[in-house]
Amino acid sequence: MSKRRPRKQFVVPRQGTIEDEKRGAELMMAICGALAVPAEALIGHSRSHGLPDVRHMTAYLLRDFVPQLNYRQIGDLMGRHHASAIHSINTAKRYIEIQDEQFMAAFDIAQKAAKKWHKKLM
Repeated sequence: MSKRRPRKQFVVPRQGTIEDEKRGAELMMAICGALAVPAEALIGHSRSHGLPDVRHMTAYLLRDFVPQLNYRQIGDLMGRHHASAIHSINTAKRYIEIQDEQFMAAFDIAQKAAKKWHKKLM
């Protein structure tokens, strides 16, 4: 009698609704306003000074404040692929871990804007 392998357990992926995507877009606009970055620049392909960091923190804050959104939806909101969203979130986590001064200065401003936006929802 052969041994059977146990069945794999599948994790149900996050699946945000259209309302969640709208909230994500509103949060992105709040972050752009706080950091004085045009939304077009955030979703564009420019890699000029500081923009990649703003994208990293925006993806991180989207994941934090709108947890229903999956990586694909975060990527779609930002004009990127899901893999780019994962990379951005992981990069932001690393910057936060090492307390990168330049990143943390902008991140504190973005986080305050996100918290202010979140309070309006409540």
